[in-house]
This record gives sequence, structure tokens and C-alpha cells, in this order.
Amino acid sequence: MTLLPRSATVLRGAALLFACIAAYAAIRSFALALAIGASGQASIPPPADARLVLRNALAVRADPARLLLAARAARTLDPLNDAPFLLRGQAALLRGDLASARSNFMRARAMDPRATAGRVGLIETLIRSGDGAGALAQTFALLRLRDDLEGPVMPALLRVALEPHGREALVEASRRQPEIAARLLARASAMPGQEQLTAGLLSLPVTQRDRFAAITAIAARGNYRLAYRLWTGRTQAPDHLVDDFTVRAAPEPFGWTALRDSNATATIGEGGSGLAVAITGTLPVAAAQQVLLLPAGRYLLEIEAQRVSGGTFEWRLSCADGDDAVAESPALDRAGRVRVAFTLEPACTVQRLVVSGAAALPDDTAQARFRRLTIRTRWP
Repeated sequence: MTLLPRSATVLRGAALLFACIAAYAAIRSFALALAIGASGQASIPPPADARLVLRNALAVRADPARLLLAARAARTLDPLNDAPFLLRGQAALLRGDLASARSNFMRARAMDPRATAGRVGLIETLIRSGDGAGALAQTFALLRLRDDLEGPVMPALLRVALEPHGREALVEASRRQPEIAARLLARASAMPGQEQLTAGLLSLPVTQRDRFAAITAIAARGNYRLAYRLWTGRTQAPDHLVDDFTVRAAPEPFGWTALRDSNATATIGEGGSGLAVAITGTLPVAAAQQVLLLPAGRYLLEIEAQRVSGGTFEWRLSCADGDDAVAESPALDRAGRVRVAFTLEPACTVQRLVVSGAAALPDDTAQARFRRLTIRTRWP
């Protein structure tokens, strides 16, 4: 397969990107006409925001000759300014001379690498030339220079991912721009329908923080299976769990998560291992939870409490999409070990394991330290 069909399918999305950039720039410009008088003589070099919208002034009159006249005047006025090359590039675009347009916009970019106008012209030239991947690469560079363009451009980038081969082009462009890749990953993981793009971006070198945040966002929409696969690389979780409550790196909800409640605290790994829970108030309060993906089967839940005082605690396993308990421990009011047998039906594909407790008296604090939790398969 040649590269042309793939590049061509990205062009619609790339053209949408340019439209977003140009529309945004039009709102922010203070008009190129301030910089180039009606006679075609250059006055002061236009500021960056005005140069960004060359097409909104003399360019919209489709008059290449006047643009070239202005370019010559601008070059005489300030030989080191990028405006002459911007004007020549726009004139070349109007004539349909894409090679000349590309050369001039690249020279404008070289004159002032941090200016945005040359890149905007180059993006349009690349789109017209059929180089969608090149246009994406320049768009990423533009985003790195202009944070204020992220609002209109990022949604357009996400729409590019829905085009045939658009996802692959975005991932490839992100490979060379890790800072933009992280921002795109955060957007993609929060949007339904962008799971494939998220998976592609997670195949790149990203920080653990960004990786876990993206996986957590996917899980928060209920797509636990995909989130688990992106975290572990496995499609199926094991049929057992041995947890001594040591600190380990895991994205929510697959690690222990302390639930936000002013009457409960939960801490993992104090002193190296163990789950410490403290609860005030006599009403039951959930302190910590973890999502599991155990396959259907018969299991034995075993909890070992190292210390319990001031109240009672309970462990409860339920299907993530319901409230009915699949397994529930007896109330724990002293140190020791409890075992609970339970059965998971095939419909219960995602489970939620929660520890909760309550103080015995209004002024008491229920405290517990759990040493180990084990879930293993059992035979009749």
C-alpha cells in the first residue's frame, strides 16, 4: 500500500484543524491593514497576532501583485523581519504555487521560530499539498508555542482521530512531541469514543502519573475491562487475590482507594504493610474500596485483623453495578481471622470490595489494622 491514500484520509481532519486555528486567529487579530497601508507601502511590522491572519486583510482580495508589492516594501523597511516571506507565501498560495508558498513560509519560520504566522501558513500549504501528517506535526509545534490555541484545536485533533488512519497519524505525531502527547492523552481519555486513541497514546513513553490518570478516567466511565488491560496488558484478571496491604503503584480503582468522608480515614502501608482504618460516629461509614475483576466461580474470602478496638468493622463484596452483597463478613470487633464462602455468577463481571465500620459509642473512635486479605477459589 502506498502512503498517499493514508495521508489523503487524514487531510479532512487536518483541514478542520486549520479552520479552527484561522477562526480563532481572526477573532484575536487587530487587522493587517494597520501594518500595510492602502498604497501597499509597509508601515510598522505587524504584531504576531495580526500576522497570524494575513488572509483577513489584503490576502482576502486575492491580489498577489499587491501582496508582492507590500513584501518588497516590508523587506526594504526591515530586512530581518519575517513579514516579507509571509506575504510572498500568501501570494504564492493565491497563485497555486505550493512549492513557493512552502519555501517562503519555511523561511518566515526560520526568521522567527517562535512566531506563529509562518507555521499557520505552512500548515495550510501542507494541507493543500496532501501532506496531512506534516500538517499535524506543525500543528503540534504550534500548540507548544501557543497554549491559548489548545481550546479550539484539541477538539479538532480528537475529531481527526475518527478519520480513517487519523488515529495512527496522531499517535505518530505525538511520538515526537511528548508534552503535547500528554495534553492530548488527558483529553482523549476523558472523552467517550476515544478509547482507541487513548490506547495508542499509552503505547508511547508517558509518565506514570499521566498513564494512571488516563486509565482512571476510562474506568470512571465503567469500562473496567479496557482500563485493566491498559494497566496490566492482560485481558483477564486472575482468579485469586493475596493482599498484604503494602504500598504499590496502581491506578484507581484497582488499588485501594480511601473514600472521602470526614468520619473515616484509611491508610495503606504504615510501618511497611497493613491497612489502618479509623472511624468516628456510630453510623456505619465506608472507609476504603477496590474494584476486582474476578471470573465467575466459587471463592473463599479470608480477612486477618491484627488489631480492632472501639467499634466494629465489616467487609462487603458486591457487583459493581448493584448494591446487593455477594459476600459479607460478620462484624469484626476483635483481632483474628474470618472466612466467608461465596459464589460469583457470570453476570457479575466487575466487583467492588469495601471495608466499613462504626464506633461503639458516640465519643469513641473505631480503629482497626488489617494484616492480610485473601480471595482464592474453592472446591465444593
